[in-house]
Amino acid sequence: MMNTAVRAEPVNPSSSPDIHIASLVIFARPDCRDDTIAFLNSVPACTLYSEESRAALVIVVEVEHERTINQLMDDLNARAGILSVNLVYHHVDSEHSMNQEMNS
Repeated sequence: MMNTAVRAEPVNPSSSPDIHIASLVIFARPDCRDDTIAFLNSVPACTLYSEESRAALVIVVEVEHERTINQLMDDLNARAGILSVNLVYHHVDSEHSMNQEMNS
């Protein structure tokens, strides 16, 4: 059963020294696709980038702690109709470096 009490929190750089950015590919059965998209849209730290493919959904998550990414993956894997959840990319950066301007 999905743990709905744990939700990914949006990044608040002023309160955390690290920011975790992860990309996930989610494969859901076609009959569960709309429910999966609705769930993903309800997670504040989650951005759905691709829902065009009939097979895969691509999301990016930005959170303060890696455990939040792991919990989201566990929640997704526990949902009916989810065939797989794959971590494609995970990057950790400090608040300081994320707030620095880039030179062009």
